[in-house]
Amino acid sequence: MKSLVDRLGIPMDAVMAFGDGDNDCEMLRYSGCGIAMKNAKEVAKSSAKVVLDKTNDEDGVACYIMQEFRL
Repeated sequence: MKSLVDRLGIPMDAVMAFGDGDNDCEMLRYSGCGIAMKNAKEVAKSSAKVVLDKTNDEDGVACYIMQEFRL
């Protein structure tokens, strides 16, 4: 992720990242807004700034984006 945002010239604090597993922790910590799903592993939840009240199967990502951007 860092390589891509550097190449695109996007500041890391403008990046929103969603995750639910152990392998997502670094991404959740370093993005501007790290968001863990309701069903995420505890280590992912502790790495995130926000923990959703919906799971992947409940369209948590879409619901959050629609709410956050009032779509």
